[in-house]
Amino acid sequence: MINKNLNIKLLESILKTYNIRIQKISNYIEAFTHPTYANENNLKYNYERFEFLGDAAISWIITNYLFSYTKNSEGLMSTIKAKLVSGTNFTNISRKIGLDKLLLVGHGMIKDGITDKVLENVFEAFIGAIAQDSGIKKASNVVYDLIITPFLKGDIFVGKPYKTLIQEALGRTEKNDIKYIPMNSKNDKPRKVKLVFNNNVYGYGIGKTLHEAEEAAAHDAYKKLSK
Repeated sequence: MINKNLNIKLLESILKTYNIRIQKISNYIEAFTHPTYANENNLKYNYERFEFLGDAAISWIITNYLFSYTKNSEGLMSTIKAKLVSGTNFTNISRKIGLDKLLLVGHGMIKDGITDKVLENVFEAFIGAIAQDSGIKKASNVVYDLIITPFLKGDIFVGKPYKTLIQEALGRTEKNDIKYIPMNSKNDKPRKVKLVFNNNVYGYGIGKTLHEAEEAAAHDAYKKLSK
């Protein structure tokens, strides 16, 4: 089925989740107009300008967060950012919140199907439209909710175990500097561990195995350091 008009009720429902009200609907109409739809309807606009704006906005929001609220090295910040702004992540988010149902596409796109790349682009356009319509602070709140919060919860894997991330975040080269101290015996299930650094407890973890508990403790510590 081809959307002939933007589903404003659905859009309002999605935006309401983030306490956002539409100021100028034309921003969102443009942000959800695929080039195939624009071509078939002789429109002079499509989502590409808002995609450009959203790409820049997301990059700045993520970069600013990593710089301001973590103690990571430049190399680690780059690694994490690359995962957070990946096309796969944006595609998954688009599907999760229903942006695919808002997209205005032409007959050719309906026949061939909406690709992951298009869903990636429309997420960027969506954030761009929010930034343009309601300001960068509102856009930041959405990016925090959809990208940064899942990352802190461990829902977005950045390619390194949290034991490695916490070691790098604390700037340690020696693993022995960070201690994972069991809080119960090896026969107890689940295993409980606390992460200690410089005689201070940084995090707690629970897991089926000692390794899982240590990873959970590292994750807990990393979340606290990133706040």
